[in-house]
Amino acid sequence: MGDMFTSSINGSMYTYEVAPVFSKMELEFFEYLKDNYIHWNEIDGVFTPGGSLSNYYALLCARHKTFPNIKDEGIQN
Repeated sequence: MGDMFTSSINGSMYTYEVAPVFSKMELEFFEYLKDNYIHWNEIDGVFTPGGSLSNYYALLCARHKTFPNIKDEGIQN
């Protein structure tokens, strides 16, 4: 649902300084999901403008979870 929303607006939302309204909407949307659908204590997420970028974020998250020091040590280590 968030994907459809952001791709229809097509706004840059990578920092608060660039798009404060979109950043606030993102926070409100995730709070709404948390309170009304998921019922978790905490939630976090990010809107992306499409499936390709969503998959890229997923790969980066998986790499960070598997190799948390990769930014400091590099990929060779």
